Amino acid sequence: MSQVAIYEGLKKLISGNRIISLSGASGMGKTTLAQYLIGKLLSDFRSQEYCSYWVQASEAFSRKRLSKLFEKTPVELKYIKNNVYILPGKKPCISYLEQNKILKQIWSEDAIVSPDLKFVVIDNISHHLRYEISISPNIESTVSLIDSFFGQQLQPLIMFCQREDITLILIHEATYDPKIDKLAPFCHKLYDRIDTVDIVLKKEFSTQEKIMHINVGDTSFSTKYVLCDEGLVFFKEKIR
Repeated sequence: MSQVAIYEGLKKLISGNRIISLSGASGMGKTTLAQYLIGKLLSDFRSQEYCSYWVQASEAFSRKRLSKLFEKTPVELKYIKNNVYILPGKKPCISYLEQNKILKQIWSEDAIVSPDLKFVVIDNISHHLRYEISISPNIESTVSLIDSFFGQQLQPLIMFCQREDITLILIHEATYDPKIDKLAPFCHKLYDRIDTVDIVLKKEFSTQEKIMHINVGDTSFSTKYVLCDEGLVFFKEKIR
């Protein structure tokens, strides 16, 4: 399958589903893939003048990386830059409370959002939750934090996106979980409650090859890729 065909398949998955879970260890290309897909989707819907919110939950949005991804199509790049809005504007959220405030500015009833909003990306959504849990004094406090995160940040955001027909992309930093003996997003049981398209970027231990796995419903798809300045380059695939 050609490079273009694989990207077209990814775009079709995203445009046909409301919640995308994109996870992987550091350096696997999660943010690069999300930037490329958002850029291509915005360009494809240029006639509708859609826009995207990109929430810097803990990772700074790299305008340099975006420029590199689309440097061969300067008109497209200019359009994408004009239609991706970064929240917060200057730097990533510095705390759990600031992230809560930013997300509430999107989903609350009195929030003023763009009428052309079509995509919302949260880069490393669980980073601040992980820190708060790490300093939690007891199990009761930890449970309260998780319930608060789900009830005050995640669930209202999902409901808003579903109501407004907005695609939500959640980027997760995956680390080794000894309880399940594999890489998994932090607090993965929380996200298991949500019906998502799962895109997992990982490195095979035996071969050191990077693999992208996609699971949606009963369908699974895998492809090898390499990470370079131009983004993720796919070169082999299989469906199982």
